[in-house]
Amino acid sequence: MVSLLWAGAQSLLPLLYLQQLRAEKIVVENSPNVLETRRLMSEKNYDIIVLAPPLKPSFLLSSRNLLKKGRTILVYLPGCTLEQQLDFYRQGASEVFDALPDVRLLAAKCKALYRVRVFEQNREHQELVMQQGPLVLYPQGRKVTLDGEELSLTPKEYDLLLYMLQNQNQVLSREQIVEALWGYAFEGGVRTVDTHMKSLRKKLKGHAGMLQTVWGVGYQLKGE
Repeated sequence: MVSLLWAGAQSLLPLLYLQQLRAEKIVVENSPNVLETRRLMSEKNYDIIVLAPPLKPSFLLSSRNLLKKGRTILVYLPGCTLEQQLDFYRQGASEVFDALPDVRLLAAKCKALYRVRVFEQNREHQELVMQQGPLVLYPQGRKVTLDGEELSLTPKEYDLLLYMLQNQNQVLSREQIVEALWGYAFEGGVRTVDTHMKSLRKKLKGHAGMLQTVWGVGYQLKGE
C-alpha cells in the first residue's frame, strides 16, 4: 500500500479529498508546518511526499538528509509561475502542479510512481548482491551472510571471498589472487593465499567445500 505525506497547510487538503485518497488505498498523513513535516520525515519512510504552501523550494534543499533515496516529491503550488516550477524541479521535485488534480488521477499517479520506485529498488538490490547458494555478499556494505547469519570476516577475507565470487567457476592461481588482492609489490609470497583461504573456509563451516583446491594451480569457487 502506498504511503503519502501531505505537507503543508491542512486547509489546502479538503476532508472529502483526503477520504477519497484513502478509499483509493493511499495511506495519507497530514503535516501543517515545516517542523512537523521534518519530524514525520525523520520518523517514517513515506513513498510519496506532496509539498504544499507554506513550504518553499528551499525546504527541499535544507532537508536533503531527510529525503531518503526512493522518495518521490510532488509539489502542489496554486498559481505558481514558471520560475517557481523550475526552482522546485532544480531542488529535486518529480512533478509540480498548480491546481488540485482529480483525486483519481492523483491516486493513479502515486501508484504508478510507487511501482517505478519498487522496480528500481529491486533492480538495484539485484545489482548490489552477489550470491552463491546460502552465501550472500553485499558489496556496498562489505557484508556477508551465510544461511541468513552475518559472518565476521577480516578485510582481506572479505576481499578474497569477493574476488572468488566475481570469478566463480574459474580456476585462479595463487599468483593471480596475490596480484588482485595485494598487488605486484607484495613480498609475502603466494602461500599467504593458503593461510587466508584456510581461515575463510573455517568461517564457512559446513559450506567450506565451495572453495575448492585445484592441486598444482590454486583455487576455485563452485556452487554446492
